[in-house]
Amino acid sequence: MAENEDLPYLQLSENPVRFEPVSRVTNVFFDGTTKEVVSVRGGGTLGVVVQGLHTKEAFCMEDRGTITSLKFAPNHSRLAVQRTPNSLELLPFNAGEVGSGVVVECKTKSASLLGFVWADNDDLVLVTSHGIEFYHVSRERVFVRLVRSYSVPGCCWFVWSAECHMLVVASSSGATAPAKVALFPFQFAANYSNKMQKCVVDLHDSGLSSSRGGRPPPSAGDGALELSERDVCVAFVYRPAILVLRHPHDLNHTAQLLVFTNLKDSSGFKLTHICQLELTGRFAVNVIDSLIIVHHQASKVSLVFDVALGTEMRQDVCLVYPATRPAPIRPFCLEEPSVTSGVPSAHADQTAPRTPGAAAASGRRTSTTDGSALVTQIPCQLYAPTWVVFQPSVIIDARLGCLWNLQLDLPAFAATFSDSLQLISCLLNRRHAKPLLLQTIRRVTERRALHILGPCFDVLNAGYRRHLDALCAQAQCGATGPMGIVLGGVGSNLMPSTSPLLMPSRNGGNVLSTITPAAVVEAVDMYQSVLAPLMELAQNSTVKHNAHSQAAKINTSSEVVKVDASSESEKLNPFLEHEKLKVPSEAVKLSSSSEISDKMQAVNLLDASEPDKSLKKNSAVKDGKSNDAFSEAMDESINYLVSVTLDYVRSLSAAGLPVPDFLHQLIVNALLNTGNFFQLHQLLQFHIVPDTKPLACVLLSRGGVYPACVQLSLDMLCRLRTAHEEIIEVLLANKLVTAALRYARANGLEDQLSCRKFLEAALHTGDDAIFYSVFTLFALRNTRLRGSRPFTESDHCETYIQHYKKTFGSLPDYAASVQS
Repeated sequence: MAENEDLPYLQLSENPVRFEPVSRVTNVFFDGTTKEVVSVRGGGTLGVVVQGLHTKEAFCMEDRGTITSLKFAPNHSRLAVQRTPNSLELLPFNAGEVGSGVVVECKTKSASLLGFVWADNDDLVLVTSHGIEFYHVSRERVFVRLVRSYSVPGCCWFVWSAECHMLVVASSSGATAPAKVALFPFQFAANYSNKMQKCVVDLHDSGLSSSRGGRPPPSAGDGALELSERDVCVAFVYRPAILVLRHPHDLNHTAQLLVFTNLKDSSGFKLTHICQLELTGRFAVNVIDSLIIVHHQASKVSLVFDVALGTEMRQDVCLVYPATRPAPIRPFCLEEPSVTSGVPSAHADQTAPRTPGAAAASGRRTSTTDGSALVTQIPCQLYAPTWVVFQPSVIIDARLGCLWNLQLDLPAFAATFSDSLQLISCLLNRRHAKPLLLQTIRRVTERRALHILGPCFDVLNAGYRRHLDALCAQAQCGATGPMGIVLGGVGSNLMPSTSPLLMPSRNGGNVLSTITPAAVVEAVDMYQSVLAPLMELAQNSTVKHNAHSQAAKINTSSEVVKVDASSESEKLNPFLEHEKLKVPSEAVKLSSSSEISDKMQAVNLLDASEPDKSLKKNSAVKDGKSNDAFSEAMDESINYLVSVTLDYVRSLSAAGLPVPDFLHQLIVNALLNTGNFFQLHQLLQFHIVPDTKPLACVLLSRGGVYPACVQLSLDMLCRLRTAHEEIIEVLLANKLVTAALRYARANGLEDQLSCRKFLEAALHTGDDAIFYSVFTLFALRNTRLRGSRPFTESDHCETYIQHYKKTFGSLPDYAASVQS
C-alpha cells in the first residue's frame, strides 16, 4: 500500500451527469429524493430535461408562470410544480406526456409555502411557514387527501434527507435564547409520519473545544448569530444524525461540526459528538459510508471524520479529530469532443476559450484522435465557488453543468493511517472493506508485532460478536416500522447490539462500541487469509531447503568420492560414499599384484582419501551449522505462528465466540512439527485446547511423530465420555485386545461388541493365549445371550472357529459352563 500514500483518497465519479448550465433562459433544479437534475428552459415551453445517473427524459410544459421548484415522484408517475408562494400543481406524467392535474394550496390561507418533498410515490409533504402538511396522493387519479398536519410556528427553512426519511425544520420561535436555534425533526415514509422531540442548537462556543486565546464565550448581545440552511444537513452516520456547522464568533476559535444523534433511549436528538475542524472559512459536508467529509474552500482540502474513533470525552460529548491527514480531491478533467471545422461543442459558450491562447491559459489539453476530430480535456476547478453540495455524496458545478458523486478510494485512504489498530477499527465499519481488512491484519502479522495483534484481534472479534448478536436479535425481535426502526414492545428490549449509537461513556473507551460492523471477519477468514498462508510459507521454505540440501549432498559426493561404480544407481546414491571410503585395501588389491606396488598404491590411496575425508568433515560441519541455523529459524517461524493462533483463540474466547476445531488442529500440528511436546502437554492438560473427537483423531494420526500422541488421544476420548467406540477401535488398532475388552466391560458394552472384530484383532496379535481368551469370552457370552450354539452363521466367524480347532482341538461344551 505504499504506492498509494501520496495519492488523494477522494475522487469525483468518472462519468459525471452533464446538464445545461444555469443561464438567463435555463433554470436548474436538483431533486434530493431521486438524485436527478431538472433543467427548465423558457418556463418549460422550450423543454424540460431530467437527467440522473440512470435516467434521461425530455418533455415540454405550458408556461403558466415562473417555476420556483419542480420535483418528480420517485416512480416518475406524478410531477409537482410550484409557481406561486402558497400553492403547487400536481400533474400526471406518463411517457413524456404531462396531463392536467390539481392545485394543492396551503391549509392555512395566511401561510406561505417554503417547499415540498416526496416522502414516497403516493405521499407528499408540504412545508409552510406555519408547519407541516402531510398529504396522500391517489394512484387512480390525481387526488390529494390531507392525512395529518403539524404546527410549527415560525418556520424559516427545512432540510430533507431521502436516505434517512427525515425532514428537519428550523423555527425562529422555538428557541429559548437569541443565540439558540430550534430544529424540529420529522420522520416520513409510506403512510407513516412521526414528530420527534425538538433539538436546540447553541450557536455559542460551549467551551468544549480548545480556545486559542482562552477567552470566555460571548454573550448574546456581542453580535448576531444565525444558522442558515447551508449549515445543516441530515445524513446517515451509523444511524440518522443531524450535522450542524457552527462557525466561530471570533478569530480565537475555529469552526466545529456538531453531530446530533437519535439515541435509542430517547425520542429526540442529542449532541453526542463535536468534530474539531481547526479551520475557519466556508465549508461543505458530504457523508460517504458513515464517514463525514468536510470540504474547506480556502485551503482546497477535505477532512475525514469517523465518529466511531473518537475517545476524548468532555461533558458527555465526544471530541472527534480528523481520522487521517487532510487531502485534496483528485484532479479531474472533462473530455469534450470538438470538430476541426470550428463547430462549437454543446457547452462551448460556457466553458470553451474563445482564442487559441485562452486554451493554454485555462490549462486545456487537446489531443487528436483521428484526422478530423479532436478531444479537449478541460481541467475542472476543484472547490470552486460555483460548487453546490448535496447529501449524501453529490457535488454539482452549476457553471460547468456537471453532477458528480464523491467517491472514497479505500486503499489510498487506508495507506494514510500510521496506527494499525485505528485503521482496523475504521475499516471494520466500511462496506466492501473485508479484503483490505484481512490484508492489513496479515501485514501486521508479518511484522511480528504481537503487542499490536492482540488488540487488533479483540477489535475484530468484538465486531463479529456484535454481528452475531444483531442476527439473533433480528430473529427474536418483534415488528419493525419504516426505516427499520423498532416500534417498541418486546423487540425493543432485545436489541442492545443493533442500536448502532449509544450515549458516550466516561471510561475513555470507544463511544460507538455497539455499532454493528459492515465488514465481518470470521475465524475461517482469518485462517484462510492469515494463518494458513503463514503455515504454507514455512512449509514451502522447509521443502526448498531440504531440496537444496539434498542437491548439495549429491554434488559434494560426486566431487569427493572418485571411485568407479558399475551401476548408475551407485553414482546417484549419496549413502554409498561412506562404504566406499571404508574399503581402500580392496581397491588396491584389485589394481596391482606385487606387494611393493600394493603398499605404494595403498599409501597413495590413503593419502588421497584423507583430504577428501577432511574436506567432507568440514563440509559436514558447515552444512550442520547451516541446517541448525535454518532449523532454528523454522522453529521460530512456527512458534510465532503458534503464538499468533493462540492469541487469536484467546480473543475468540474472550468475546464469547466458539473456537473452530481447525484452529486447534493447526496449533497441535505446528507444535508436533517443531518438537514442542512439553508445550503440547501443557495446552492439553490445562484445557487451553479443548477435547474434541476431530482433535483426538489428529493426535492419533501423529503417533508416528510422537508415540505419546496415542495415549493423549485416548485420554481425550475418555474425557469426552461419548467416544467409546472410537477408544475401542484405537486399542484394537494398537493390538491391545485385552485392554479393549476391559474398557468395554467397565462401560457396560460387553454385550454389544462384535465378536468377529475382536477375534480378527486377537488373531493378528500372533499370541495363541490372547486368541484363546477372546474366543472363550465371546463363546460364553453368545451362549449366555442366545441359549444355543456359541457362534451362528450371522457372526461370520467360521475362519476363527477352524483356527481354534486346529490349534486347541474341538470346542468345549460352553452351555454346560454357562449353566454351572
